[in-house]
Amino acid sequence: FTAVDTYTTANLHSIGWDIEGTKALIVGGIGTVLQYHHSSGKIYWLGQNIQLEDIAWKSDNSYGLIVGYGGLCLGYDGIDFEVLNMSLGFNAFAVDWKPGNQEATIVGSEG
Repeated sequence: FTAVDTYTTANLHSIGWDIEGTKALIVGGIGTVLQYHHSSGKIYWLGQNIQLEDIAWKSDNSYGLIVGYGGLCLGYDGIDFEVLNMSLGFNAFAVDWKPGNQEATIVGSEG
């Protein structure tokens, strides 16, 4: 195990490693999005403003999806965030890519 100081008091909910294992996105409460670089051990706060629940990288490492409360779905290309959806109609708790990289499935709950 490797202990990592995240420099945040926010609850952290999920971690998603890129396919090469060089960096991970960590998501959590109060819009926390952290990027962890394995080689340097450094944490970079990337920030958003809503409770985030899960992150999944495409198997080709080109793109990550982040989901959270209020139906928020963000895309992350390794540099920038893109709001893909703000109104899924439910709180999104988990996301994963279908093998082959073309579709992702999001699950959640109303209320």
